[in-house]
Amino acid sequence: MGKEAVICIIAIVLIIIGNNISNLYAQSEMGEISDQLGNLREMLNKDVIDKQTVSSKMSEIFDNWKQKYVKLAYFIEHDELEKVEVGLTETKGNIDVEQYNEAIIRLDYSDYIITHIEDKLDLKLENIF
Repeated sequence: MGKEAVICIIAIVLIIIGNNISNLYAQSEMGEISDQLGNLREMLNKDVIDKQTVSSKMSEIFDNWKQKYVKLAYFIEHDELEKVEVGLTETKGNIDVEQYNEAIIRLDYSDYIITHIEDKLDLKLENIF
C-alpha cells in the first residue's frame, strides 16, 4: 500500500507542476499578443492613420499568432484559439479595405477572447467546478 501511495503522490505532483508550467507559458504568449493588439489599437485610434504601418503591424501580429497557435493548441481548447484567429483574420481584412472602425471592433473582440482564455487557465475555484 505504501508504494502505491507514493507513486500516486508523485504522479499528482508532476501533473500539477506540468499544468503550472503550461499555464505560465500560455499566459506569457497570450499576454504578448494582447500587448501587440493594444499597440495596434493605439495606432488605429490616431487622427491620421498610416495605412502601410498599420498593415505591416497587423501582418506581423498575424504571423506571430500563427507561430504561437501551433504550440498553444497542445493544451488550450481549439475552439477558443480559433475564435482569436477568426477575430484577427477579420481585423486584417478590415484594415486591408481601410475600415478602421470595424477593425477596432474585431480587435477588441480578439483581445477579449485572449483575456477570457487567460482567465480560464488560472487555477481558481470557479474554474474547477
